[in-house]
Amino acid sequence: MTKICLDCKKEKDNDLFAKDSKHTNGTKNICKECAAKQAARHREKYQNDEAYRIKARERARAYRASHKEAVMAKKRQWSQTAKAKEYQKKYNQRPENRYRYQRLQWKRKYGLEPLEADKMLKAQDYRCAICGCELLKPFVDHCHETNKVRGFLCTQCNVGLGYFRDNTDFLHSAVRYLESNGKVV
Repeated sequence: MTKICLDCKKEKDNDLFAKDSKHTNGTKNICKECAAKQAARHREKYQNDEAYRIKARERARAYRASHKEAVMAKKRQWSQTAKAKEYQKKYNQRPENRYRYQRLQWKRKYGLEPLEADKMLKAQDYRCAICGCELLKPFVDHCHETNKVRGFLCTQCNVGLGYFRDNTDFLHSAVRYLESNGKVV
């Protein structure tokens, strides 16, 4: 079975057209070769023309806003595929992405901007605010009532404060207990 490409106007075999379920015969209206040329022209124009880039972004933003449910449904559907899960696993293993994701989580959970977090870590000399050990994986210490960030802690100090439920009375009692009992051998 053959079809005429709307771009090059040549009659070509159906196998030379990309599959597309939206069209009646199940293939796109332009051949794969012309589609590749169009994509290359678009990429080049997008890279070199600032006005075109802004317009393309606005079009995409407007489309996503007006088709929010369909876009989200498609994302949810794709995220359940094996290919998506494999991609996510590889993506999350890269250190630069782990760092970026961590910073985005801090912003989402605590309103802590990445630059502000970096300033705070630098002010703490990249060390735990309680025990002073080097922070390989910093944890955000925050007030659970106000959600205000107090500083960065190591894993053990963060868990310790969590077990004491941020209660200074419990912490003082723990200090008194340790001082009164000394070292037990």
